[in-house]
Amino acid sequence: MRAILIMLVSFLILGTLSWTSHSYIYSVTGHLQTQAQTAEDLLRLRQWEQLQQELQSLHIYWESRRNKMAVLLDHQDVNTLEDILLRLESYADSQADTLAFSEMASLRSMLKNMRERETISLYNIF
Repeated sequence: MRAILIMLVSFLILGTLSWTSHSYIYSVTGHLQTQAQTAEDLLRLRQWEQLQQELQSLHIYWESRRNKMAVLLDHQDVNTLEDILLRLESYADSQADTLAFSEMASLRSMLKNMRERETISLYNIF
């Protein structure tokens, strides 16, 4: 009886931690997606100064959550996201719109994949 109780409590703790980490990832990636969409809108309008400010804001938000996300996600994903952000900021600084659009698409894809990869689904299990 005691072993069953310990197993139930362990599964409850594991389930709670899993749900909490999923919620955190979902929240952070959702916020980043919103900021990325705003940045893309500014890029389409060629408002370079506001775009640079939005990208800086996005980068600051990411940096404030980076350590927790590094624990929850694959380190390669974290590094790739940071590389994309740095290239995007560089392209915005030099007003290279074609390259910036390309990196923006990479950013959106990366955030979408991060969000979907951590969702519990049959697709992710098999």
